[in-house]
Amino acid sequence: MSRVFQGLRALLASAASSSSAAAAAAKFSSSSVSTATAAKSAKSKAAQKTPKKPIASKPKTEKPATPRTTTRPSGIFKLTPVSPALARFLGAPEASRSDAVKQLWSYIKSQNLQNPANKKEIFL
Repeated sequence: MSRVFQGLRALLASAASSSSAAAAAAKFSSSSVSTATAAKSAKSKAAQKTPKKPIASKPKTEKPATPRTTTRPSGIFKLTPVSPALARFLGAPEASRSDAVKQLWSYIKSQNLQNPANKKEIFL
């Protein structure tokens, strides 16, 4: 594993030394030469850029409408038969788990059955 890291260090060292050499060369070169090359590169870049032609938008083809299939509820949204006591409380012989829990919590809050000190507890 150390051989891999040594190889990477060697690669990084060579990249760092080449960039530092380029930086040193740029530091000691005359400013007139660097500005002249910068001006030439700017002109060549401007010459290379050509104005883009406006692209005519293609008419969109309409896809045939696919009929939407209704998926049956599953998991906590699936209607399931409930116990007789819960059916009397909910007023329906079937209910989804989420609806049953919502109705239970609305009853608990309306009757103020929650312990204010510990909201996880419910008074009976």
